[in-house]
Amino acid sequence: MGNCPNDKFIHQSFESFGEQRYVTAEILSNFCRNDEYLYKMVEKLGYLTPPAIRKRFNPCLVDDANSFGYQKGTSENVVFSNRNVSNTYVDFSNLALIDSFMTTANIHSRLDDGQTVISAETPKQTFYTIDRTTKDKSPWPSASMDLSVNEYWYIGFDKNKSYHIQPNWLEGEEEGRGIYNTEIPAVGRAQTFKPNVSGYLEGITVNLKCDWKSNTGSPLLVQVRPTEMKNGVAYPVPYHYKNLAEQRVRFSNSTPNICTISFDHPPYLEKDKSYAIVFLSPLTHPNHAWWLGGWSKNCGADPYTRGDAFLTENNGGTWMRYGKGENVPYHLGKFAPVDFAFEMQIRQSTEEYVKNTDHYVYLKPIRTSPASGIQINAQDNSATDGVSIIYQVSNNGRDWFDLNAGNRLSFENHECMTFVRAKMKTTINTPAIINWIDVNILYDASSEMYVRTPYYYPKTAPMLGANVWGRVYAPFEVEPTVSCSAELISEREAIEHFTTINLNDLVYYTHLEEIDESAVVDKTMAKRCEYVESHPEVLEALKRENVYILPFVDSNEEVHYFFNSIELTNKVAYPILECTMQPISAEKRSIGEWYDFLFNYDNEKKIKEYDGQEHIIPANSMWFYPDVQNNMLRGDWTVKYNPIIIDGLSNSEIGQHTSDEDEGLVLDYFKESFVVDENNIETRTFNLRCSPADPVRKVVLNEEELHEDRDFVVDYTKQKIIIEPDVLKIDDRISVVYTPNIEDTGIAIGYYAKRENTRKQCFIKPNYLEYKV
Repeated sequence: MGNCPNDKFIHQSFESFGEQRYVTAEILSNFCRNDEYLYKMVEKLGYLTPPAIRKRFNPCLVDDANSFGYQKGTSENVVFSNRNVSNTYVDFSNLALIDSFMTTANIHSRLDDGQTVISAETPKQTFYTIDRTTKDKSPWPSASMDLSVNEYWYIGFDKNKSYHIQPNWLEGEEEGRGIYNTEIPAVGRAQTFKPNVSGYLEGITVNLKCDWKSNTGSPLLVQVRPTEMKNGVAYPVPYHYKNLAEQRVRFSNSTPNICTISFDHPPYLEKDKSYAIVFLSPLTHPNHAWWLGGWSKNCGADPYTRGDAFLTENNGGTWMRYGKGENVPYHLGKFAPVDFAFEMQIRQSTEEYVKNTDHYVYLKPIRTSPASGIQINAQDNSATDGVSIIYQVSNNGRDWFDLNAGNRLSFENHECMTFVRAKMKTTINTPAIINWIDVNILYDASSEMYVRTPYYYPKTAPMLGANVWGRVYAPFEVEPTVSCSAELISEREAIEHFTTINLNDLVYYTHLEEIDESAVVDKTMAKRCEYVESHPEVLEALKRENVYILPFVDSNEEVHYFFNSIELTNKVAYPILECTMQPISAEKRSIGEWYDFLFNYDNEKKIKEYDGQEHIIPANSMWFYPDVQNNMLRGDWTVKYNPIIIDGLSNSEIGQHTSDEDEGLVLDYFKESFVVDENNIETRTFNLRCSPADPVRKVVLNEEELHEDRDFVVDYTKQKIIIEPDVLKIDDRISVVYTPNIEDTGIAIGYYAKRENTRKQCFIKPNYLEYKV
């Protein structure tokens, strides 16, 4: 210990502090100043870091159409349902309940004694022309553009109000709810008009701008409404449920300008009767607004004499004739509009109802606890001579049972899926019509429950990237003998394609290494069949190209099958959105889930008993019924679905609350650990739970960090890490750190619960999604 002034010396027991320096007040003072500086820098970093925004849902919102076996409980929880009956009422105003791909009947809206009636009816054979005389043309027509305008007026959230979204504006879409809520301070526009002819409104051409492509909080709602007279002026009716039609529109190009908006279900318009075309986009930020073109008074244009322009500032709840000017530049709504530019495409037709042909209305499959019976009530015209309407039900989508409206049918086998359709036929020039169907399903006590939330879209949604979703907090609680897991579902539609060929088409695939050209060229179908069956590597090579060989019937009428199922790339969320087949020489056709194929949504294979045989359905795969596969044609297939981002999440992963700063599932930092087993040694592959962003952050084998593209490669599509040969040993430990590749603009949460004792419960609690700005 050296001689040191007492005021510098700190403690006798400390002789040195690194590099043989004495512990002195000066040294510790320097450390204190350094710590203080670092603290201030960390604090500053916290201020500069973009905030993480949480959107809380209390109670948990539920997407009724994709959920079953639940009910709203006390204390804001969602729990197993204790009811034993479910009701599905279809009046055809909510087409979400109709399976449009399977339905062959028409669904139309019409006015009946002043009331809007939407019904299903047998179709007509039509001969039609399009009338375009109902229009308000530009006062400055040119050869290519007769809807040029002098001003545009915005459509969206009121720019004079503070932009915020209430939870009830996102829940449900019944009358007065969700985006139809007239409490929303949304600016909309309308134009009244009188058709010059009677017919179906196929579309409307308008002058429209939207400089933000699809980056709008709401799509553009284009509605056709009746009008009501006030002081001699026809005003749009203020209620959304009186709409004759509605079309939701987004554009992929940045500036649509003069564009035609077509209606999926065209309304019928009567000549010289007043209507209104309405434009709304309630939750669109005014900075990303839509703009509708027209003319103001000062431009000197002759006004349209059969209608006027209107403004709403409460989402269509009330209307103001013309509207008002604003303190903005000319051409951007400075003056109040007199009329908006439009041209109606009205289909005039000479029609006759199709006779002596069955047409169907299919409801979407209804998922409940195992159903024991069903009762249907309906309003239709089946009592009319020459009209036949038969209601049919099934619990497997294949075997149908007839029943009359109001009658009850008991199921011998209790299944979770119930299918309902109406078979309609007419022998006269009067259609078979159904106004509404009321379906009551009796089911056993709920032993399974699936709850899915609606998709949540942050207002910055189109800007979200791979690490901008922050976390998901979705807690749930289970009682003994009850299991529950959660999953995250993407709103993005994944699309996959595959091709079906026959044995003759093998000659076009001889470029594949596994196919012997001499074994397929100039050979009979029987020889090709024999070759393929004895060389399974041929089928594997075609499978890699998403090509599958159709069944072959030999001379002994024996059917040879070359594939059992088709596996999709991503984990699929129920239901399959669309499956279509485009034959080489026929019209495109829809292939229905349950009716034509089954899909295994589980992570393990399933056994399906059909026609006295057991069929294996691998995980995440489509399995076609034998009769469907036997009648397949050569052509291209398209499958659309919502992919699951990650599934099998336990409460400890997505709902654990350990502190204010550490709860739920963090979405921008994943770490997975593996212990090497014999399968890993053989395949050198490790499957990740979620698709990783490129590149992965770190891969560590035992304590040694590996390098991508040298020590391992990543299959980012199939979520696999593949290690180089001769690197792994049994019981080695591998950890992978990566950022999940979540580029989705909307995310939903799904909960699947199962119980052995129906007196036990699962409690799904309020949740939140967190994203970074």
